[in-house]
Amino acid sequence: MKALFFRFTAILMLLLCSQVIYGVLHPTETEMSLDASSDLSPISSIVSFGIYALVSFSFLFYLRSLPEILRSARLILCLPLLALLSVAWSQDPSLTLRRGAVLLVVSTIGACLGAVYSLQELSKLVTITAFVVCVSTLFMAPIAPGVVRDAANNGAWKGLFTHKNAQGVFMALAFISAVHSRFERYPWFRYATLFLTGGLLLLSRSSTSLLAVIITLAVLPLWKLTRVPIRQVVFALASFALVVGAVAFALSRYSVELAGVFGKDTTLTGRTELWAMILQSIARRPILGYGYNAFWLGMKGESLSIIAASGWVVYHAHNGLLDVLLGLGAVGGVLFLFTYVKLIGMIVSHTRNSGATIGELWPASFLVLLTVINCTESLLLSANTIFWLLYVAIYANIARRAAFRVSAQNASPLLSKMGRMTPQTP
Repeated sequence: MKALFFRFTAILMLLLCSQVIYGVLHPTETEMSLDASSDLSPISSIVSFGIYALVSFSFLFYLRSLPEILRSARLILCLPLLALLSVAWSQDPSLTLRRGAVLLVVSTIGACLGAVYSLQELSKLVTITAFVVCVSTLFMAPIAPGVVRDAANNGAWKGLFTHKNAQGVFMALAFISAVHSRFERYPWFRYATLFLTGGLLLLSRSSTSLLAVIITLAVLPLWKLTRVPIRQVVFALASFALVVGAVAFALSRYSVELAGVFGKDTTLTGRTELWAMILQSIARRPILGYGYNAFWLGMKGESLSIIAASGWVVYHAHNGLLDVLLGLGAVGGVLFLFTYVKLIGMIVSHTRNSGATIGELWPASFLVLLTVINCTESLLLSANTIFWLLYVAIYANIARRAAFRVSAQNASPLLSKMGRMTPQTP
């Protein structure tokens, strides 16, 4: 019963951070009509804080382990703390305080999820959550087609989300998670989720999400190189470099034609021009930025100049790292990149020690997917997004494993075996 309660609260948290609950509560809203400076509606706030409270209550069973959990994730938790500190230089201190507090709460919950569940359990929880979302979407499709389809984007499916890209991003994550999940008692569940998430990903017509899935699957075999001799690694990487070079040449030579295949232009629907203007804004406050979530304030503040110059209403930078630099400047950007590089190193070490099985490669695929999607979307250091929640969870899980391994090696041969154990699943 206790384990069931833990899984229920974890799935609720995943549903909240996937934005699907907000989409259900506000079915007529679209991403483009939301003011970036506005807060959640009263009902959304009540539901969100109710779920935060329920999930936090479930972690009371691990209260004694909480200091150790937070210590293993202390580096990545510096980012939400910096977001809170940015109140001191924010363009909108009250907004930064509210959203910075939510970021800290979500990050702490993510660290606890990473400590309580194994990586395989986390990927399975994402898969189960996705199955629930997919079935609910298909149930709603004939009942309320105007809600499921995005009229502003030629009928592309947005499902229970507020925009087609939100559905595309979530389905991309769900598809990759299902690839790495194993359900021994119900193997059909994995294949059903792959079919449903893949179909809804295509129906969303989200080019970035589809491309991210293709790249993630293409890169997947390379992670097995962490367990082969160095000569084979060099040969494989050299071959991969040749392929990348050939692809880069094709992209530069036939960029217009290839962009047309995905329904885009060579400016990525105006994003490249937008990024040039954003870099100018970053240069005005390069060290500390404009405060967490305090740059995109609609028709006021610094964002007004970009909206006036671009000719379209912008609510985020359409690039994760650029939004981090806008909010927290070079200090926040360097800190995030430090956690990112450290996580890559931990994932490589984890892959080498775990045997590079398909289940253990989920963190590696997640990181590739996160990187590709954030080239044109802004999901880094974003409070209520499933990507940030899982980023912190994966970091905390692998960091805790590494700490166990080091302490065990420094203790005794008996504890060395214990050091290879993963945190227990409730």
